[in-house]
Amino acid sequence: RRYAPGIQFCYDNELKRNPSLRGKIVLGLVVAASGEVQDVQIVEDTLGASTMRECVLAQVRAWRFPAIAEGSVGFRTPFVFTPPR
Repeated sequence: RRYAPGIQFCYDNELKRNPSLRGKIVLGLVVAASGEVQDVQIVEDTLGASTMRECVLAQVRAWRFPAIAEGSVGFRTPFVFTPPR
């Protein structure tokens, strides 16, 4: 939740170009033991907006998670975007 405003920023900027833009982006993340995002990839994208994809990836690369003792953690997270009425 703490990082949601950054993703919303990306979407709001893209809505200026395409006010009806809607869809879903699913990200695959790998987080290192230090809490830094080690890898992020788009697993699914129904938006089809390349500038939106690049903005989201840049935002996520800057995320930091709580450190763990060792290893890394991989997970997927979906973001669903619907234009305001």
